[in-house]
Amino acid sequence: MTTTHPQRMTVDEYLVEAERRGWGRCVELEDGMVVELAAEHYLHVRSVQRVQEALVDVFGFQRVFASGTVRLDLWTAYQPDVFVLDDLDLPDLEPVPVRACRLAVEVAVSSLRRDLNAKARHYAAAGVREYWVIDPSADAGVLLRHVRPVDGAYRLVRRYEVGTGAERLDAAEVLADPSE
Repeated sequence: MTTTHPQRMTVDEYLVEAERRGWGRCVELEDGMVVELAAEHYLHVRSVQRVQEALVDVFGFQRVFASGTVRLDLWTAYQPDVFVLDDLDLPDLEPVPVRACRLAVEVAVSSLRRDLNAKARHYAAAGVREYWVIDPSADAGVLLRHVRPVDGAYRLVRRYEVGTGAERLDAAEVLADPSE
């Protein structure tokens, strides 16, 4: 993770700068600092596609997205690998407001530490009800399901084996887990 812009900025300032510089999906804003993202390898792309398919089976095509910016607060905007919206009545030319986000998913081929720490804290503090981190390269492929956000932390984290590349992910089974 490296910072590409030395000056702290708000999400609105970041959006203007990202458009001007053509940053696209290669950066995010975290605590006002622009952070470069790692290149997406085939394992990452394949896993994101599998997660999206599994979530579409549960929530329907209209509610599941594999690209877009989610505004968490004044200083942080992430681009989750996949996310599910509860609210579809949103402004067309603005980032997705966090209030509309029911579930955010990060596929962590090279970003596991950041996804489990900083991103988990930010998603929880912003009130995202559920956050999944998938490590598709683990021996069995692992999904860590974070639920019950309270005071900037998730109170429950459950582990599921989903196979390399998330090929055995059954989103309906994970979401139906009674321990939540």
